[in-house]
Amino acid sequence: MPVTILMHGHGTWLPRLGFTRVPEGCTFTLYTHMAKMMPAQMAKEILEGSFAGEPERTCRAGESVPELVLSSLLPADYLAAQQLAEARGAKLLAKCVDGPAQHLRLSHAFTLARDKHGPAIDFHWVSCQKLALNDAGGGRIGINAIDLRSDPEEEGYAFRWKGGGNVVHHELVRETGRERLVLPLPDLV
Repeated sequence: MPVTILMHGHGTWLPRLGFTRVPEGCTFTLYTHMAKMMPAQMAKEILEGSFAGEPERTCRAGESVPELVLSSLLPADYLAAQQLAEARGAKLLAKCVDGPAQHLRLSHAFTLARDKHGPAIDFHWVSCQKLALNDAGGGRIGINAIDLRSDPEEEGYAFRWKGGGNVVHHELVRETGRERLVLPLPDLV
């Protein structure tokens, strides 16, 4: 029986890091699309096992996946995530620091987890898949939009970008068949 490991923190992909492969005997499940952010409520539901939505994809052993980077959580966030994971019988893989962020590459996380828990693991990426293109922008076209598909009241993506005069803009974008609906959103924190 495979161990379930929830990989939680702040997730980013730097294209220069390339890709890695899912280890033999393992699966790797992602819940948001690449270059999309995961809302805190969605992460909480996945951590506690109450998420009613579908994963974006599950990758099997040998499949290529982005060499994602997991960044650390603050102690209070780490403890809350650990309690949720343990209550559902899963293990939490996260870094906890009260200071400058620490980072862990996906391939190294795979190795650490397999060394500790054995070769059969179902990994779940309970983090954003932020694309590290901050200097290039792209928020207006949906890069690093917040994935709200699991929220029945929103069901779409929250786009965020800086416009002229350094003003931050927010829009909710929904796909309805072939029509794209764009609604202004209140300021998000």
